[in-house]
Amino acid sequence: MSQENAIDNLSGPTLLNNSLSLEKELRNVVRKKGVLEKESHQLRRSLRICYTSLIINHYELSVQHDVEQSLWKTSFYKVIEALRARLRRLKSMRVSSPSESLELELHKTSSTFSAFLTSAAKFYIGLVAKLEVAFGLVSGGGTPDYILPEDDGTVRKDKEWELRQRGYMSCYRCYIFLGDLTRYSRDNGGNSSEWMNAAKYYQRALRLFPTNGNPHNQLAVLATYVNDDFNAMYHYFRSIAAAKPFPTSKENLMVLFEKNRGQAENLQEALAPLLNGRRRTTENRVLRDSFLVFFIRIHGIIFNKVNVEK
Repeated sequence: MSQENAIDNLSGPTLLNNSLSLEKELRNVVRKKGVLEKESHQLRRSLRICYTSLIINHYELSVQHDVEQSLWKTSFYKVIEALRARLRRLKSMRVSSPSESLELELHKTSSTFSAFLTSAAKFYIGLVAKLEVAFGLVSGGGTPDYILPEDDGTVRKDKEWELRQRGYMSCYRCYIFLGDLTRYSRDNGGNSSEWMNAAKYYQRALRLFPTNGNPHNQLAVLATYVNDDFNAMYHYFRSIAAAKPFPTSKENLMVLFEKNRGQAENLQEALAPLLNGRRRTTENRVLRDSFLVFFIRIHGIIFNKVNVEK
């Protein structure tokens, strides 16, 4: 019998106690040896198996103890933080004192990071598939599109309906994590198409939970990566206006507006001859880009409620 099958036969309370014991053991190992050591990896794997069984077989208990968030933070995000910190340190050292051994270490760490992100994404795609089976959700080859039904009073809200909605919510969180993992992969030097793939995951999450501002915030972040400030502004506004706004969207939008303010001032000076009629342009791209900069600037002024009359 495999470890997964053996754990699936355990009761919910036993699984929870095992998970708490593994978490404590992992914290001790990380404190003494580090998050990237082999023993830490083995403990995280055991934790993932316990967490997954809790989510699939003892869902109510997993919700009570926020198992999904513990799964993400303990098994994945802390490793991601450690690898990103190591990459930043190595890149900084390369600038000050480059060497062949340092380049090899940088390449090795980057490859390890890429492999970890790929493995993490595979795990969450698999978790979505398991959630589909467990809750009888619409199947779509592991990456389905869901739409939460509107509360128009026609839906019979029995216990089964509520459980299915929670299943959809779990899929929603998986898609947010998948979007983040794919975005990290692009940041680590992956193909530029990774940003498009990340956007697809965030859009799936948005279809599942359209009243949550998190997917819009993440889509805005992606837009800033390709200097698409217009789409970034749009998604930040949608995130702020959502029934459940994302906490940092307003701050992120204000940073965008401050950046745009400088762009608008520089552009106004550069376009002065054109605006005064001393020079003409027929380049549609120049006109379009200039319009978008000033369009965003107007929204920034209104949003900040300053300089409106000016």
